[in-house]
Amino acid sequence: MFVLISCKMKTDSQEFYPSWGIKSYVVKMKMDTIEITENNFAEKLSCVMTLYRKGDDYFTNHVGQEELVMSNHQVIDTAYVYRKNYHVRRVRIERVNDTLFSTSIYTKIILEQLTLRLLYDKDYKIKKIQTYTVVKDYSPQSP
Repeated sequence: MFVLISCKMKTDSQEFYPSWGIKSYVVKMKMDTIEITENNFAEKLSCVMTLYRKGDDYFTNHVGQEELVMSNHQVIDTAYVYRKNYHVRRVRIERVNDTLFSTSIYTKIILEQLTLRLLYDKDYKIKKIQTYTVVKDYSPQSP
């Protein structure tokens, strides 16, 4: 004799989704600039970074200081110190393989955290964008 007993308890469950942060990125390649724009969950676009070509590399101007951000021939790990705003930005450019390069941008106010990573080819076409957040709120989706 085989007896199968099954109980189904009623549970209230709710799914939670990110309520803020970055939903997607838009990358616009222009003649000598690359514009990276973030799209947040409120469907508002705000410019993250504009990179301009100088020689064979791409730079940005962060708080009045020029930073090397993308290169297909230099491997660097450089810290930019901003005493006025009490923070440090570290830019690390690495060769991933023969055709791919990576730029990691870290911000340090108290602790250093990776804020943005770009994976791109030798022609500076961005293949992947990664971002990391320390704290992210999740809220229930509206019915």
